[in-house]
Amino acid sequence: MSFIYPTSLVQLASPDYKGRVDLTSKFGSLTTRALSDVKNILVEFGKGNFESIGNGNITIKFSSASFGKLSGNIKLKFEFCSASRINVDNSLTSLDLNASYSTVNLKPVNGLAASYTIATSFGSFKNNTGIKFESDEEEEDKGPKFDFKYEGKTGNGSIPVKVKTSFGKIILGEASEEDMKEEGKQKSKRKTT
Repeated sequence: MSFIYPTSLVQLASPDYKGRVDLTSKFGSLTTRALSDVKNILVEFGKGNFESIGNGNITIKFSSASFGKLSGNIKLKFEFCSASRINVDNSLTSLDLNASYSTVNLKPVNGLAASYTIATSFGSFKNNTGIKFESDEEEEDKGPKFDFKYEGKTGNGSIPVKVKTSFGKIILGEASEEDMKEEGKQKSKRKTT
């Protein structure tokens, strides 16, 4: 059975739910507790606060979102989003994150057994963790280069974390308020890995 709840111009709070979930929220605020079997979640022109998400496809557009816990296989898509935060721990099976024109903060727990592949196109990646990354930034190339790839691993690397961003910013680890500001609103641009 599927739980479908479209919202528009309202604030919706969802209790714990163990069945299949398909949620759409437009021009409002969506707050959920534990959703253990997500099919799809769409948030547009609003805000999403998710305590716990199990599996599923989640799309956030022209909004901000925060995720307390992700488990299972998660596909996340951010488009034109600001200041979105994602906590990542060992209950995750895989994470596939695509972000366009968005600022996203991934906060892994200590001891996360993950292998990271982060690709940026006209975007940036900031590493605020002790995780070591290899990068193709320094490769000799004729002409300007706008696409970069970063790879790193923690523990046995059993959880694949794949991130692609275009014209956006990915911050791994604890992000400051300055880190979470949109690129055009920052006083100075910095890139650290």
